[in-house]
Amino acid sequence: NHFHRLFDGHQNYKLITLLRNPYSRLVSQFRVTSCPFKGDVVDDERYDRFEHFLQNVFYNDEKEDNMTWWYKPTRDADYTIRQESNFQDFCNLPFVKSTELYKSGELEKLCMTPIHTMKGDDVPWREFYNQDRADIVYFNTANYFEKYGYDKNSWKI
Repeated sequence: NHFHRLFDGHQNYKLITLLRNPYSRLVSQFRVTSCPFKGDVVDDERYDRFEHFLQNVFYNDEKEDNMTWWYKPTRDADYTIRQESNFQDFCNLPFVKSTELYKSGELEKLCMTPIHTMKGDDVPWREFYNQDRADIVYFNTANYFEKYGYDKNSWKI
């Protein structure tokens, strides 16, 4: 929903969108793109590299894939599932509690099991931020924060 073109007739369907705290999302993207297939290099310069990454993502006019698109959905979702509360949000979908996946307890296990972990993931994403870096993210994605109820200071919590 944030960047995909929706198919003809999508208005006839309920739309579910997955959300993630923008601060967390950018650290994840940094980890994936900074050292492909190895994760972020864990050293004293990683935070400087992260700040350079943010500058490149948001202020590089030559890049067509900058991040300014992610707070411009093509349609408001009927349901949202936040990464930070995915099990509870899945349970809010009207059909979920009648599924075997929910009744068996597997849905909760799946929601609590991290996937796609990489080297360096043991460093909490909040440690990548100082006020300047957080300001870069918030300034460029303020609409996303506001629309989906993420706290501007959630990088501090």
